[in-house]
Amino acid sequence: MLSEADPITLLVRDRWWAARISNGSGDDDADLTVRIAGNESRMMLREVGDGSLDSVWQRHLMEHAVRSSDGFLLPGPVDRFYLTLHEVASDHVRLSSSTLEFLVEVARRNSLPTGSYSNRQVAEGMVTSYVRRLHVDASTAVLNERRWWPWRR
Repeated sequence: MLSEADPITLLVRDRWWAARISNGSGDDDADLTVRIAGNESRMMLREVGDGSLDSVWQRHLMEHAVRSSDGFLLPGPVDRFYLTLHEVASDHVRLSSSTLEFLVEVARRNSLPTGSYSNRQVAEGMVTSYVRRLHVDASTAVLNERRWWPWRR
């Protein structure tokens, strides 16, 4: 759950355009202050290729977003699993008991790796392995597309 101190992070196709329509204020399109329901919130805008995450992973997140009951596009459970592990690996985030329960449940339902999720090295290894698989899947997709559509080379 988002606390008032947590920034809102959005992965967008065009950061410049998202910054313009957000009605936010700030010197940097990537880090803005926006008003939501009368309260100021920090909003971090990320776009594919900005270096905040691996670009293949960012494209995967954009292509596999799921719609919440409120109509928002969000990462699916497996992507949230790996994004949470990424936070542990890169930001040294301590996992709450509810977040740990979420990770255990998603891992069980989706046959994902298990281990000491709060351990930075373990989390980093799991994320690295996942991103490598995404790269292989992306390469295979390109090869299959070329096989079926040879004029697209």
